[in-house]
Amino acid sequence: MTTRVLVLSDIFGACSGLERLLVDLRQSGATLHLVDPYQGKAQQFAGEAQAYDAYIAQCGHDNYAVIAAQALQSSGQAYDVALGFSAGATALWRALATCDSAQVKQAILFYPGQIHQHVVLQPQLATKVIFGCSEPHFDVAAVCAQLQAKSGVSAQPTHFEHGFMNPSSSAFNEQGYTQYARLIMRSLHGNAATEPAKRRAKQKVKTVDRDLLAYIKKPAAEAGYIDVVTASKSGLSYIYQGEHWVRKMPAFYCGKCRNNKGEEIQISPLSRHYSVTEQAELLVTDAAKQRYQLWLMKKLKQSRESSQTEGS
Repeated sequence: MTTRVLVLSDIFGACSGLERLLVDLRQSGATLHLVDPYQGKAQQFAGEAQAYDAYIAQCGHDNYAVIAAQALQSSGQAYDVALGFSAGATALWRALATCDSAQVKQAILFYPGQIHQHVVLQPQLATKVIFGCSEPHFDVAAVCAQLQAKSGVSAQPTHFEHGFMNPSSSAFNEQGYTQYARLIMRSLHGNAATEPAKRRAKQKVKTVDRDLLAYIKKPAAEAGYIDVVTASKSGLSYIYQGEHWVRKMPAFYCGKCRNNKGEEIQISPLSRHYSVTEQAELLVTDAAKQRYQLWLMKKLKQSRESSQTEGS
């Protein structure tokens, strides 16, 4: 049975940063319906200030809430999960007060920045609200307490910043994205399970972590650095900073990769075949530090097979 997912974007709309999540959802077998403030037109903003100006000029909060409600009401079949991000999360929250489980079974809202103006609303279905560590216009802990008091609503802060799920945002956090992308996938799989309980209990489900430590070297850069990339199921490409990079050589540790724009970058996953020795002082991103320490202690297993197991 197909899992149907409604996605309401943030103010960046259908940009390259959103593509990573959409790819992950499609690979899980979900059928997607994307709603954004710009009627599906691809966007490429220089930064959040430009994106916000475009959002206010072309859509705005009230209009986005109407668009969200129309997306739910016009669907002939219930969505298994509705996902909203930032402005899209607030629009979805407002729409959930006027729909029910016949239109969507559950909703997950990420850092709705205007929700404090609509806390009196009551969703008619199970709703999970996930905040960043702070918001400029309200106290996150206080709003969480108000939302938690509502039937069917759970709310929690994280230690990440507003925008941590979007690689186009300056607040993007690789660890946060990975953690909550898995939460989304668990929600999808829970809804999609249709086998009898006894049969499900006998099944062995293999969970594959395709996040890998890799040495990254950008063209014309003086030095490379260690960061986390996500390998595809086949192991022939990676997702890094919201873009797909296809390996030019078949060997797993050969680093030359190219995106769909023709740009090249070196992505060399660390393995027993490859380690970095060319730099006296190696730079490691915050997202990679914990994994890299485990790697140095030889407590992190990482190999070509780890990115291919799921496809076997």
